[in-house]
Amino acid sequence: MWHSATHHLTHNAPLMNRLALGIFLLTLAFALGYGAVVVYQRSLPVQRIEIRGAQQTQTIAGVRGAVKQLHGSFLSLDMMAVKHEFELMPWVYRAQAQRIWPGRIRVTLEERTPLAAWNERDTLSVQGEVYPAQPAPELPRVEAPDGMEGAVARRHAEFAALLAPKGWTITRIRVDQRSAWQLGLNDGMVIDLGQEQLRERLQRFIQFYSAAAQVAGSIAHVDMRYPNGFSVRLGSSAAKLPNKSSAKAHT
Repeated sequence: MWHSATHHLTHNAPLMNRLALGIFLLTLAFALGYGAVVVYQRSLPVQRIEIRGAQQTQTIAGVRGAVKQLHGSFLSLDMMAVKHEFELMPWVYRAQAQRIWPGRIRVTLEERTPLAAWNERDTLSVQGEVYPAQPAPELPRVEAPDGMEGAVARRHAEFAALLAPKGWTITRIRVDQRSAWQLGLNDGMVIDLGQEQLRERLQRFIQFYSAAAQVAGSIAHVDMRYPNGFSVRLGSSAAKLPNKSSAKAHT
C-alpha cells in the first residue's frame, strides 16, 4: 500500500508542486523569522547603564572607563564579560551584571574597603587583600612582610575592637621578619606585643594602663613582652621620677 501511495504522489505533478511549495514557504518563514530575531537582537539598543555601589572616588572615575569598553546591543552584550570588565578595577571586590527590560543594564559593585597603607606602596583592604592603589593619607600605615595581608587585616580588627572603648585607634602596625608585632596608637604611644599571646598581652596592657599612667605619668612606649608584667618608657610630658627614665609594672 505504501508503494502504491508513493507511486501516486510521484505521478501527480500538481500535488508534488504544492508539497514542494509548502516546504519552501516553511523554510522561508523560518529563515525570515530567525533573521528577524538576529536583527532585533543587534538593533535593540542599550538605553542606559545603571551603576550601583560606586562610592569611592577611584571607583567612580574607573567606572567611566569601564563603560566605554562595553560594545553591543541590549541582548547581545555578554553579562559575564560586563562583570569581568568592572572587576578589572583594583577597587572593585566583586561585580554583578543583569539586564533590566527593555533596555537597561544594571551593574552592582562591591567595593574593596581600604583598611591601611601597605608598605607605603599599595592599599590593604578589610578583606585582607592588597591592591595597587595609592593609599589615602589618613589610613593607618602597615609595614609587614608580603604574604601577611590576611593576618594583618584580622589582627587589626581584633586589636581595634579591644582598644576602641578606651578611645584608642591604631595608626601604625609593624611586623618584622621574626613576626614580632608593634602597634602605634593615635596618642603617639607605641606598644611592643612580640610574637605570641598577642591578644592576651594587649588585654593586659589595657587592664593595667590606667594604674601605670598614674604612677609614671605620660607614657610613650610600652613593652608587653614580659611574662608577668610590662615596662614603659616615659613621654616628654611625664612627671619626672628621681634618676628614672623608665618604669616597670608587674601584674
